[in-house]
Amino acid sequence: NMQIYGMWLSFALAAAVITFFAAKMAEELRRQEQLRAERREEGLHDQQLLAVATQAAGAAHELGTPLATMSVLIKEMRQDHSDPLLQEDLGVLQEQVQQCKQTLQQLVRAAEANRRLVIDEQDVTDWLDQALNRWHLMRPEASYRFQRLGQGTVPSLAPPPDLTQALLNLLNNAADACPEGLEVHLGWDAEEICISIRDHGAGVPPAIAEQIGKPFFTTKGKGFGLGLFLSKASVTRAGGSVKLYSHEEGGTLTELRLPRGARGDKHE
Repeated sequence: NMQIYGMWLSFALAAAVITFFAAKMAEELRRQEQLRAERREEGLHDQQLLAVATQAAGAAHELGTPLATMSVLIKEMRQDHSDPLLQEDLGVLQEQVQQCKQTLQQLVRAAEANRRLVIDEQDVTDWLDQALNRWHLMRPEASYRFQRLGQGTVPSLAPPPDLTQALLNLLNNAADACPEGLEVHLGWDAEEICISIRDHGAGVPPAIAEQIGKPFFTTKGKGFGLGLFLSKASVTRAGGSVKLYSHEEGGTLTELRLPRGARGDKHE
């Protein structure tokens, strides 16, 4: 009887060991398959970014000439007409054309800075103030209220140009939803910086919440569906994240989270 019990015990132990290793192998295979799926998705994402970047570079190169022509024509029209209302409208047009030219120049400077890896470090409050002032020149019809929630020492970061552009895209999305009464909050803790933007628009429809942020998907009739996609890509490169929520009191809450000292050269 002891021999039989010993044989059964040996058989049970062998079966348990085999089952344990089989389960571990199956788990490892599932993990490897998940990693391969994530790598394929990242590769597709990078291909989409490369395609958009190539088109953007070509568009930036082609826009220089028409913007210069428009600038010259606006100056001539301001000299030829004395109507105050027309002068005011032409002044706005001239500012917008100048803003477009400056944006193209910043693209060139940003590319050169990235090539030489020259990125200046600054306080997050200074960076946000500069971005908000630049954005308000682009969207003078929008109104916003800024509030600093963080306490203690102001964190610093070295924001690459595409991170600033990501913030401008998020502000533009909020202004497109509702340009009046935007709320911009800045906070931080020991690990990260949080910039929240709340608009008072229609909010994020639950039926399309998962689609928002994918390339060429837009809820705006005049949009290209690239702003949020590019913003998320830039913030992810800096080690951060962008999330959109429907605010409980109405509108949309956009949260931009960055690690303290973000430089734009980190990967998740």
